Amino acid sequence: MYSKPFDSKPASITQQAVAQNFSKNEKYRRELAVKNKNVYYGNLADYLNRFNQEQKMTIVNLVKPIVSKRASMLYGAPLVRELEGPSVSVAALEQVYADNDYDAFLGQVDLLAELTGSVLVSPVPNEELQGGIKLIPYDGSMLSALPSEEDPTEPVALSLLKTIYRLVSTYESNNPQMESLLREEIWTDDSITVRISRQGDNPAVTEETIPNELGYMPFTIFKGEDVPNKYLGTSPTTNLAELNIAYNQLLTDLNYTVKM
Repeated sequence: MYSKPFDSKPASITQQAVAQNFSKNEKYRRELAVKNKNVYYGNLADYLNRFNQEQKMTIVNLVKPIVSKRASMLYGAPLVRELEGPSVSVAALEQVYADNDYDAFLGQVDLLAELTGSVLVSPVPNEELQGGIKLIPYDGSMLSALPSEEDPTEPVALSLLKTIYRLVSTYESNNPQMESLLREEIWTDDSITVRISRQGDNPAVTEETIPNELGYMPFTIFKGEDVPNKYLGTSPTTNLAELNIAYNQLLTDLNYTVKM
């Protein structure tokens, strides 16, 4: 961790990004993204209400076949790419495509964009791959963007968020406890900051900042649907997921009423 900031601007931007990550609107957007994924993968029970424990839930997944069909249209057939440039560069790029099964990867990215509104893709060094590059997707449930004041369609900071779990030592060795921590990786053009925070009765935050030697944020965004004057997209699945939940609630209540 740097005791003296190498530039006052990145620290200010990072602080704004942290505030943005915990804003009401951002938390709600990420919660909707998680809900859309849960509904798509059939985890609907948590969103249904029951009169009592004897009431059985009736679950029909309408979201998955519809969204799967939409997402399969773009990369359903093999794509032919014509790359121009030096032969060494073209060969290197083709190897990265092959290593990452690029068409299948983009199909998965398109599906996640449909479900969560936005996906950031970043190239990460990987020595186990022949091309040396692994493409990593971050869907809308695990990212946040701080827009530029001059141009809200461009970000000045991008945050990657995930929950990590750590074993907490206890006096009772046969009763181990786990605590959940929030990890934020905040990128600007000048710095990379990693914050790990613990909530609850004993809150704590650790933070480390290093310079971003690339000089830019190495992410490409894919959107479900564009939103005017915003960097992040929106998910066309949200309304369908809510309709699916309401439909299953109606079936659950109707079946219980009939059995009574």
